[in-house]
Amino acid sequence: MIDLDLKLGEFEVLVKKVDNGRSVWEKNLTLVLKGKGSEDFLMFAKVFEGYGYYRPWVELFSINPEPLGLRFFGSEIEREIYRRIYEFLPKLGRIFVEYYEDRETLYALRRGEEPERSRMGRVLFEVGFRNLRNWYYPEGLREGGQKIGGEKL
Repeated sequence: MIDLDLKLGEFEVLVKKVDNGRSVWEKNLTLVLKGKGSEDFLMFAKVFEGYGYYRPWVELFSINPEPLGLRFFGSEIEREIYRRIYEFLPKLGRIFVEYYEDRETLYALRRGEEPERSRMGRVLFEVGFRNLRNWYYPEGLREGGQKIGGEKL
């Protein structure tokens, strides 16, 4: 299982809860940010460890843009979470990150910029993800909101 517990300065990211997903290969994680004597919801993560020809992936969603008053998007915490996911995934594993709360990324993609030129896309690219794609109309009924997807090559 992926290790997303981390400490950066006075803050800690902790996996507060792990639930079973839609299959035995999928887990749902609740992440919180702890610091300054309190704790706040950070995001949900859905982790699919792969099965057969289905490649592993991690999706981050319902991201709190200002947990404990800290601006998440653009922070070292954001970068470190993406880096940890990159290390966890095998070759051709994927990441998906909802961006509707990241106004800078949202507006760049609405203007038609390529995903790797958006703020979030640059961070994902810098930690190693490639083939970035803007999933502005997720397919099906359970795919959630708008997100950037990338692959580990």
